[in-house]
Amino acid sequence: MFKSVTDLCDIVSALVCCSDDNTYLFLPAEDGTNDLSIPSAKVRSDGWNMGIKRMLKEKFNFDTNNTETVLKIHRIWNPTNSAFLNHAVMKITISLDKKKNIKPTAKAKGKIKWMTERDTIECINSGKLKSPELIDYISALKGKMLNTLPTSSQSWPVVINYKPLGKLTEVAELHLTVKTDQIGAVPLSPQEQLTKAAGFEKNEQILLLQHFILLCYPYMYMSRKTFYTLLVQIGWVKDDIPELFRAADIFGQNGLSFRDYIFFMAAVEPSTLQGGAAAEVRLHYMFRYFDKNSDGRIDYNEIKLLLQMIRKSRNLPTDQASAAKEIEVTAKNINLEKSGTISLNEFVRAIIDQKIKGTSVILRSPKSILIHIKELKDAFPSKKIQDSSAKKDQDTERQLASAIDSVPGQIDYELAIHTIKLKRTGGVLSIEKTWSMDSAAGEPHSISDKTEFSRLMSIDSFKTKTPHSELLAGIHYYCSSISTAEASRKGGKGKDAFSWGQVNLSAFGNMLLQVSAKAAEICRSESRLLELQTPVYVLGDIHGNLPDLIIFEKVLWSLGPNLTPCTILFLGDYVDRGPHGVEVVGYIFAHKVQNPTKVKLLRGNHEIRDIQQKFTFFNECKSKFGENLGNQIWNRVNDVFDNLPLSATIDGKIFCCHGGIPPPWLCPVVSAIKAIPCPLVNPDQESYLAWELMWNDPVRMEKMPNSLIQELKANEGFAANTRRGTAHVFNDEALQRFLTVNGFSHVIRAHETQQAGFQVQQKGKLVTVFSSSGYCGGKNEAACVLAYLGKLRMFRINTAV
Repeated sequence: MFKSVTDLCDIVSALVCCSDDNTYLFLPAEDGTNDLSIPSAKVRSDGWNMGIKRMLKEKFNFDTNNTETVLKIHRIWNPTNSAFLNHAVMKITISLDKKKNIKPTAKAKGKIKWMTERDTIECINSGKLKSPELIDYISALKGKMLNTLPTSSQSWPVVINYKPLGKLTEVAELHLTVKTDQIGAVPLSPQEQLTKAAGFEKNEQILLLQHFILLCYPYMYMSRKTFYTLLVQIGWVKDDIPELFRAADIFGQNGLSFRDYIFFMAAVEPSTLQGGAAAEVRLHYMFRYFDKNSDGRIDYNEIKLLLQMIRKSRNLPTDQASAAKEIEVTAKNINLEKSGTISLNEFVRAIIDQKIKGTSVILRSPKSILIHIKELKDAFPSKKIQDSSAKKDQDTERQLASAIDSVPGQIDYELAIHTIKLKRTGGVLSIEKTWSMDSAAGEPHSISDKTEFSRLMSIDSFKTKTPHSELLAGIHYYCSSISTAEASRKGGKGKDAFSWGQVNLSAFGNMLLQVSAKAAEICRSESRLLELQTPVYVLGDIHGNLPDLIIFEKVLWSLGPNLTPCTILFLGDYVDRGPHGVEVVGYIFAHKVQNPTKVKLLRGNHEIRDIQQKFTFFNECKSKFGENLGNQIWNRVNDVFDNLPLSATIDGKIFCCHGGIPPPWLCPVVSAIKAIPCPLVNPDQESYLAWELMWNDPVRMEKMPNSLIQELKANEGFAANTRRGTAHVFNDEALQRFLTVNGFSHVIRAHETQQAGFQVQQKGKLVTVFSSSGYCGGKNEAACVLAYLGKLRMFRINTAV
């Protein structure tokens, strides 16, 4: 009936009853579902009464003879304009002779169906009726109490807490939206916690409600067919949807209220964590899904179906022979005999106690409902909605726009066709096709380079007002070359580039201590999962290579990050192996303090004390500043590292971290990263998830032994990372599952040297970027990635002398 939220208006419907044979006039709804409904029409300026007369005349050549009376009025809050939509149901009683004389016009010919009350009950039970409210209309016409609204139970609170006031039922905002912030001493219910865990805050709920009304209005319940159509659109397998509807229909009404709907969609939302009270609600739905006969118990065969779904999600064989051992062990663990059953509480306890494993990845929507709604541009036009409540309309439009804008995935990304190589002076040196570069498609290997950077600065540059600006001035002085002639004119001595000359390093060290303390404070306040918007420059490993970092500065943010349109995201590994680790951290910490919203830092596997003691940064600090100050600086810098975020998203579509994607048993959805504790002094002991994000690698596809292939197959695409002796490797199937579950299109990571400075892997969905040339004496180039306008474009910096 309605194609857009801007089309919504008041509706008048007619419940036509033949009193002689107790039948009621029904016909297919005008929404494409063919659900049976009662005749309805949009209300025009002439009001309800004339609207019902006109509609019956146009469809049935039927004259009411002024016998229509009001049966029911529903007032439904409309978030489009914060006003109310009115649905008036008129009752019209006719004789059998009048019924026989009804002559439907072309609009209704062959569509009329006269049904008894019993027929309508059979239709609602078989999923052929538009809404259970139609049963209540018939009950009301016969003078019975309305019975559609559910009552509370111990295991599930009442879903809609509104009551009819005589003929009027008013459904306001408070009856529809769900509280996600605790008010006073009243804690959130498990269902409210589930809604919050799904990320369905106020703006998202408004968007969901808008869509729900568009699908269901003038009714307040979603029919089985509407639910079926929607779930097919977001990618569910058709055969699973009847069971999903039964799971969602908690009160067995054969229709879903908005809160029924929002709780269920929260339970299957890809980003919903399976933990705490919210997890128990999700498991409640899971239990209902597998309880095929709705007897409140799950039997042995139903547990088998559960385990088969888990195996399928892990790409393991699901045939009886392959699954038999797992089924046998699981049944034994939960004390379930072949003829036995378990209750809901026993089912939940078995999963909490890890006697049934792998449930976090099943019953997940293939696509976020929010992303689906966002894509319905015709249904949610961006133009302003105009009516008498102009101010409210503008506020609501902003609210809806905010909800739509907050949905991940507004831009679909793809790899840019060309790679641009830049001169050291900032010009374009060459343009090559990404896929034509052999080194970009091959495995990483080491090679070298060195560079000098000529920048004349004076020691007077230390005389600035803030510690971070003094620190930056000092680092730029360190990078500069000062000739003997020039220095003698100022009464000093010359110096080579990337040396301190006559500078007292203790002054620099004390400034670094101050800036590090501030940087730690800023990073501690940030989410463990940063959410960034384009444009973004993404840089990989730096490893103490200050010359390359300064070239990146000259080419990409020569005026400073604050005067650069792009956010700058560093993926970690700032120190070790290169000679300028102290200066590199001083540079990035100073810019972080100066521009906390434009410079974003992630933690890599070298931002760990034990690793630095095995490599070079620990000794570098002591050699440059002495034992006492060197230890202070090393500890203070590591205080910053302990507080660094672990990952980032760009436009909700690109996932970024240092190492690689985490396994689903640690991170079913990326929002789990937000729960990683901070600070993280010993990540190997305090957070396995953080450790995996810093250490994981994509699997090397060449010469894979059969044992590795089997291990990957048995562990959802993950296997032990034998090359590093810790964490995991992952294959393209694991990557694709991670992207699909979280609504991402690509992953950008660092952690491995690349000859071209970058490498495209795993079917073009994974980009590894390395931003330090000449690594460990090799000949590799340095690169970065620009995420902008739906493209991931690689920039290789020519660092050759």
